[in-house]
Amino acid sequence: MSLSRNRKLRRITAGELDYLAIIQFVALHAGCLLLFWVGVSWIAIATCIALYSLRIFAVSAGYHRYFSHRSYKTSRIFQFILAFAGCMSNQKGPLWWAAHHRYHHSHADREDDIHSPGQHGFYLFPPFVSVVFLFVCGVTLQRVMPGLHTSGLQMMTWGFFVSTVMVHHAIYSANSIGHCLGTRRFHSTDNSRNNLIVALLTFGDGWHNNHHYYQRSARHGFYWWEIDLTHYILKCLSYVGLVWDLHTPPERIYARAALEKMQPRPLHPLSDLKADSVVNIASE
Repeated sequence: MSLSRNRKLRRITAGELDYLAIIQFVALHAGCLLLFWVGVSWIAIATCIALYSLRIFAVSAGYHRYFSHRSYKTSRIFQFILAFAGCMSNQKGPLWWAAHHRYHHSHADREDDIHSPGQHGFYLFPPFVSVVFLFVCGVTLQRVMPGLHTSGLQMMTWGFFVSTVMVHHAIYSANSIGHCLGTRRFHSTDNSRNNLIVALLTFGDGWHNNHHYYQRSARHGFYWWEIDLTHYILKCLSYVGLVWDLHTPPERIYARAALEKMQPRPLHPLSDLKADSVVNIASE
């Protein structure tokens, strides 16, 4: 991590406010109030769900599992697609997101734990493009297919503001709910927990205790009953050659899970240090 990034992290931990991020966060939520004026249509709801799914996958598979943990390999073109779609979620740039996420792992549940996306030069361009695109699509549909009962403002509100706010809170839930509610399979060095609801909302990132214990895996749901939509999609993409070398938990991790199932849980999980929970992502 560069010196400038370290200084940025220190400023955030010292309590310095990122006013641009605050303005964007408030504006996104305020934009949802347009719902009282624009109404609803099935095409707007479908667009909201489709863009939520696309961007959740981009953040989970791209920002998180690829840029942060290098849990699989892919081409430059697909890297760009994942990065662009991730930026559409207004989660800032992939490199800074990855830097802050790695810092979160190394300081999880300690005083200097942060999980705040930093600055990245052109991260606002994809959200701007998506807003313009949705508005133009809505205006076009209103004119050529009036039976859909939509408009430019309605498509922009549901497709960007509502969908983006949903994406933000789903992602935040992994680092809030995922550290206080759920089950703990592994005696990791933090309070991370596995939570099915969060896993469904984030396409698999809710298996947080699994992930914190063994970070390199492209598969966060370690067992077949742990639903991990991102892993399923990545697996399908590997069959057509878009991604490859998907890293999965080695047998020693499953052996450890079986062993810890028979052991009593520690009263203070932060005091129980295990080597596998701090796997160096560059070492394997």
